[in-house]
Amino acid sequence: MSLILLFLIALMGITLRLVIRSRKIDSILAWSIIFYCLMWIITPGLSILLLDAFAKEYGSVLTSDFVEFYALESLMVSGVIMVFLRSKLRNQPEKVGPIVRKKTFFPLAVIYFFWIIQNILTQSTDYQANNDLSLAVASNSAGVFTLLYALLGAFFTYIALKAQKGLILYVSLGLILLSVVQSVLTGSRIPMMWPLFIFIFRFWGPIKASLFARSVRRRIIIVVAVPVIFLGIMAMSALIGSTRSKQSLLDVEWDFESFNSIVLIQNLYSKFNSFSTGIQLINGYGSGTAGYKPYIGSLFYFVPRFIYPNKPIAGSVDDTYFGTPARLVPALDNPNDTINNRGVSPLAISIWHWGWIGGMFAFLLGGLITLRLLNYLLNSNLLFFKTMGIFLIPIPIFINVFPSPDVALKHASLIGLILFLTMFGKILLRNMPRRKIGSVSDAVSVVKH
Repeated sequence: MSLILLFLIALMGITLRLVIRSRKIDSILAWSIIFYCLMWIITPGLSILLLDAFAKEYGSVLTSDFVEFYALESLMVSGVIMVFLRSKLRNQPEKVGPIVRKKTFFPLAVIYFFWIIQNILTQSTDYQANNDLSLAVASNSAGVFTLLYALLGAFFTYIALKAQKGLILYVSLGLILLSVVQSVLTGSRIPMMWPLFIFIFRFWGPIKASLFARSVRRRIIIVVAVPVIFLGIMAMSALIGSTRSKQSLLDVEWDFESFNSIVLIQNLYSKFNSFSTGIQLINGYGSGTAGYKPYIGSLFYFVPRFIYPNKPIAGSVDDTYFGTPARLVPALDNPNDTINNRGVSPLAISIWHWGWIGGMFAFLLGGLITLRLLNYLLNSNLLFFKTMGIFLIPIPIFINVFPSPDVALKHASLIGLILFLTMFGKILLRNMPRRKIGSVSDAVSVVKH
């Protein structure tokens, strides 16, 4: 089984090499595909191999069920990438010049800064309380504010990725780091990948040509620095994970002496392993049992809750957050669990919806639609569309690069609405009556008034 995993990881590496060499897709999307595969496919595969080889005292963690499902999903992800790369794509050349006007950028920066500060001062640092659905208070406006806050984060992420040296770049980087601090204070860990992604993108540059054309010094720096930074982030992630049993990050007694390489590997495995939870979802609730129900909330995702108060939660089988896969899996061990949530494989979710054959087909279709949608948005000439592309990925989690089909429908419906409103606005402006200036006297009259 170990040889099978090694073969699959090597195959994924070959697939990512094709992404690196491709000039047909947007550079941000290319890096997002790479990060998704590194975090959610390669990392759990390597981690379980290392645990199986060097941590026998913890028992065997490599099972046939894991290997079979890992093989199925990794092969399907590779297939989606290869079909996507062979399809007809249009990649706009990078524009030289200002990305955003200063009169637009700085007011948004001030709003985002004070919003982050307010969150830091008012948010609870108790991870369990923050994730306890029994304590959640329903609010018709909460979803709108959450969306706006996420869009601002995506906006400054794009600026940090693409801006040349200058005040706009440094302000964007500072805001992102402040947002990471805010997330870490609540016990979140993956946001620490945010600066790493920006560092790699800016250091290595857009993937338009072969990376091997870079200087030897730059290649050595990136090959050494990135793994060290990544492992350091994961080490801190393991320590931050211990805050989840405390009231606050400040209450934790840091135990550095008991921290070792095995603990780090276990942390990597538990954080990025969505395959085991996917197997639990299918075995616990059955394949094809969810049906169309999770798609109702996805279809009406863009409708504000103050218009549709009883709007179902996207992806839920019972219209509530308790019916989403992330909450259903912990409920298998403890039906009264209202706190824990688990990342679940998108392929497993699709199989839970439509069964094995229908689920695999839906996953392939949803993956291709999502990649084409993201490439379209990131290649747009409109900054808002580029921001929407970052928002949908989303950086630095990357989980929606290859989403379950209900998430793909949610994104397609949202972007479809935005495109419709954009076209409607253009038509409305085009048909608005305009006063024609037919003479000098008319022109003078217009100026006077």
